[in-house]
Amino acid sequence: MRATRKRARRAAIDDDSVDRRSGLDLGYLSDSIAYQVRRAHLAVLRDFGRRLSKLDIAPRHIGLLVFVDLNPGAVQGRIAEAIELDRSTIVPILDSLEKAGFLERRASKDDARSNGLWLTRKGVRAVAKVSALGRARDEEMLNGFSLTERRTFLEMTKRLIANLEQKPTP
Repeated sequence: MRATRKRARRAAIDDDSVDRRSGLDLGYLSDSIAYQVRRAHLAVLRDFGRRLSKLDIAPRHIGLLVFVDLNPGAVQGRIAEAIELDRSTIVPILDSLEKAGFLERRASKDDARSNGLWLTRKGVRAVAKVSALGRARDEEMLNGFSLTERRTFLEMTKRLIANLEQKPTP
C-alpha cells in the first residue's frame, strides 16, 4: 500500500496541475500567468537570498544599491520611484545601508533640501559581487534556453510589464 502511495505521489509531482511541494491540486492556477510569475519571483528571491547570505545584504536592498551605483548622486526620492517604494519606506532602508557602510548621503548639488546617494567603497565592492552572482543566477535559470529563446523571453517579460503598467482607459 505504501509503494502505491509513493507511485501516486511521484505521478502527481510530474503533473504540472499538482503543486510539487504540497501535492495539492493547482486547478486553474497551473495555467495562470500571474500565479506562475509569482512563483518564479518567489523562487528567484529564495535562491538569491541564499546566494547573498554571505554578503550581509538583503535581496530587497540590491535594486537600491544597483540604482545608486548606476546613478551616483541621484536623490533618494528618485531612487524610491525607480525601485517602486514610497518615500517614507525608503528612509529606514537607507538608514540601515548607511549604518552598514554601503552608501552615504550627501546634500544634493541641485537642491540643498534633498540628499544625493553615493556608494562607499564597501558598497561598490558589494554591487560588483552581487552583479556577478546575478549573472551566474541568470545563467542557471535559463539553462537549456537558446539565445533566441532568452531574447524572446526577455522581450515578452518587458511587454508583460509594459501592459501591466499602462493606465486603464476610462
